[in-house]
This record gives sequence, C-alpha cells and structure tokens, in this order.
Amino acid sequence: MEDPIETTARARELLQAGDAPEALQTLASFEASDYVPLIETLAEAHLEVAGQEDDGSAHAEKAYELFERAVKAAEAGAKPAGSFEKYLYLGQLSGGREAAEWFKRGCNVLRADIAETSTTKGALSEEAKEARVRELKRRLCDALCSSVELWMTDLCMEDEAEATCDALVTEALMVDETHAEALTTLASVRVSQQRVPDARAALERAWALYADTDLTQVPDAAGHIAALMTLVRLCLETGLLEIGDSAARQILELDEQIAEAWYLLGMVGVERAATSEDPAPLTAALDAFNAGLEVVVTGADPSADPEIAGELKRQAAAVKARLDGREVADEGEDGWVDIMEGDGDVADDDDDMSE
Repeated sequence: MEDPIETTARARELLQAGDAPEALQTLASFEASDYVPLIETLAEAHLEVAGQEDDGSAHAEKAYELFERAVKAAEAGAKPAGSFEKYLYLGQLSGGREAAEWFKRGCNVLRADIAETSTTKGALSEEAKEARVRELKRRLCDALCSSVELWMTDLCMEDEAEATCDALVTEALMVDETHAEALTTLASVRVSQQRVPDARAALERAWALYADTDLTQVPDAAGHIAALMTLVRLCLETGLLEIGDSAARQILELDEQIAEAWYLLGMVGVERAATSEDPAPLTAALDAFNAGLEVVVTGADPSADPEIAGELKRQAAAVKARLDGREVADEGEDGWVDIMEGDGDVADDDDDMSE
C-alpha cells in the first residue's frame, strides 16, 4: 500500500504544477485517510477543480467538507496537525458570522505559529527562522484584511462592525506596517468613515510600497492584482488620480487580459479630463475602454463580470462623443460604440455608431 506521506507530497507537486485533476486522482483512494496534510491537499485539489469548471459547486462543497474534517482531526490532537490555511479556506467558502469565526480561528493559529517559530531554538537557522516568521506575519496580515472585508460587506450592519474593522486593521499594521494590502484596507475603512484625508494618506503609503517593488519579478505576483484593483478604485473615490493611473498600469503590466483593469484605467482618464482642457486624458481613456472591450470580445478574460462589456461600450461612446464635441445618451443602446461585433475598433464617423 502506498505511503500517505509520499502520496501527499506527489499530489502537492501536481497542484503546484497546475494539474489539480491529476492531484485529485492521485489522492482519490486515500479519501478515508486520517492524515491531516493529505486531507488538506485533497480539499485544495477539489477547490482548484471547482474553479476550473462552469459549475464547480459539488467540488466546492466537497472541499468544505474535507477542510472541516481536517480541522476536527487537528483539534482532536492529530499529528501533524497540518496548516493554518484550512481555517482561511473555510472562511473564504463561508459567509457572515460563520466566515468571521473561521478567520478568527485561523488568525489564532497563525499567532501561535509566529510565537512558536520565534522562540524555538535549534530547529531552524536564524536566517530561516526570520524568513519563516516574515511569511507567517504576511499571511496573518492577509487573513486580518480578509476579515475586515467581511465585516465591511456581509456583516456591515452589525453594531460592532466599525469597531471590529478598526481593531483588525490596526493589528495588521502592528504586525507589519509595510504590508501594502493592510494600508489599502485601512484606506477602505477610512473612506467608509468619511475620513478622506486619512484614506488618502494610507493610499499614498501603500502605493509607495508597490512603486518600490518590481512585481513582475515577485513570486505569485498575480496575488497582488486584487489588492491593486482595490487601490485604484479607492484612488478614484478619493481623487488620487495620478496614483490610480500608475496602479492600473502596473496591474496591466502583470496581466493585460483583465477587462476591469482597462475599465479602471479608462475611468481614471475620464476623471482627469474633468479638470483639464487637454484632450490627452480622454484619448487615453478611449484607448483603455476599447482595449478592455477587445479583451471581452476575444474571451481573453473568462472571469470578467458579464456587465463589464456594456459599461465599457457606454463609457467608450460617451468619451468619443466628448472628443467629437457631441452629446451622448447615458442609458440604453443608443450611442453605444458598436465594437462588440466586427474588428473591435471604434470608427471615426457617426455611421459606425450603434443605432
């Protein structure tokens, strides 16, 4: 019979190589195992497969069941107890109070791991220990930021929501004051509190950290995209348009096939044009909206919001009308740039506008 430790290691390699279906197949005969790292890996494989299917709900439900089983085994004293990540996955797969509790438990495990790693002698070199503590602190900050997002959405109407958000984001920045996502999260909290100057200060600090880093050379750079998208949205909301422009362009350097990133870049141009007679911001905005539409039309961004195409068309039509010195309807099909069919280019004459 195969060793569950070796099988788990092989499946983990397959997951890291992006072959979740094969990892799932490798672990299929071990589903009844009580080896916690194997249960966790099997759950992750189901979750990856869920994300690859049109309707992955069955795999997502199975992943939840397996992560929950791994938690019960770990908390019953199983050795090894596996990773803190199972709690965070359960938080992501849940909602409301249930999700908040999973994130809270995951953060508690992370705090304990940081304390243990920091004080344990001999097991790791000092250099390795410092690297491990840095990584654990980064993950704790990530989890705290996810908790804040939950309290600002699912739980925003709860009496303790504001105080909880303040406490969580404060802890994140105490753990690591150079965590750019924590600073962006702080800005989001301050915007919700109508403390715009404080939000702008946090965004400026966050962008300074991103600007000093070549994300194209950072492992898992794609993991920064969601935080940068949030940063651009907040820059639009608080008027930090130069930073918003730079951040949107950095997203597109990482992945130019993101329709929403092109949309946000275009909106930055629209906002910049509102305070300038120079047509350059509007021209740049039109280019961005058209690039976003091309991404949608070609199917290059399968995760794009279904409504983004219509919004890109509407904004492109409005910008083109402004550049031509014309008015355009705000709603409906009239005036939309007809580039969802054909070659994707905006024509220069009115005959090529949708009727």
